Amino acid sequence: MLLIVHFLGILACGYWLMLRLLRARREEPFAVILPLCGTDSAAQRLYAQHLRLQLTGEDRQGNVIALDLGLSEQQREECVQFCRCTKNVYYCTPDKLAAMLEKIQKDT
Repeated sequence: MLLIVHFLGILACGYWLMLRLLRARREEPFAVILPLCGTDSAAQRLYAQHLRLQLTGEDRQGNVIALDLGLSEQQREECVQFCRCTKNVYYCTPDKLAAMLEKIQKDT
């Protein structure tokens, strides 16, 4: 049992080291545009993308933009609520995307 725990610890340390070495070094801000259409898991996809930025350590420079391409009213409310509660996650429609990108660029 102790051997298995040691092996898992070594494996976890190796994974962490690979993640740190292979991660892109980004000093400038960037935005991930996540197109959301009529899928049932729009808020889940938004949360997963935000979590991915946090796990890789890019949440300070990275922003997530939820681009509404035809969400239902319930899905839209879930996404808007998540964007209000979370830093660096924004909701917009296609006609306001350029203004949103300018706003994000200006804020950083």
